[in-house]
Amino acid sequence: MAMIKEKLLKKGISLTGLLITIALVAFIFFILLPALKMAKEYGRITACASNQKQIALAIQMYAQEHDGTMPQTVNFWSDIGTSGKILKCPSDNTKVINSYGQNSSINGLKIKKIDDPIETILTADASPDDGNILSIENGDPRHGGYIIVSYLDGHIGRLGSTKDFPSSIEARSNTISNGETETKP
Repeated sequence: MAMIKEKLLKKGISLTGLLITIALVAFIFFILLPALKMAKEYGRITACASNQKQIALAIQMYAQEHDGTMPQTVNFWSDIGTSGKILKCPSDNTKVINSYGQNSSINGLKIKKIDDPIETILTADASPDDGNILSIENGDPRHGGYIIVSYLDGHIGRLGSTKDFPSSIEARSNTISNGETETKP
């Protein structure tokens, strides 16, 4: 019996072997950690894009129900019926309720009067300073330097920074006093 015990003790793991194993596991963990963080951020980007897609669909449904007219600025978010988690970007660490801004230059316009729906930004990641109005000054590149945006035609995209916002976002159209809309070239 004593001989079997001696053989088992001799075949055990040495302290050096244990330290090498721990070092290898730690090394692999630290190599994979950045990849895991990137995967988590990609999940947040996907959730943000999904939120903005849902908001864009709500805006389009509102416009369809109101003879092709976009919602007004005053009650924009309540008019389109959005609230809760859909208004909060998962990458926004602030305590604001709404992480997205809307393009106020197209509020109250008829969709058919907007020249280029493919290039017209509808919503985007916005800074918490002014979450109701989207302008060149308050886009928030919170996704690795990118701003997630939704366009009037319903597709989702990303911009490298606020410099990539089209210069016409603030003045896409001009409203005349009688309520008719005239589109600027």
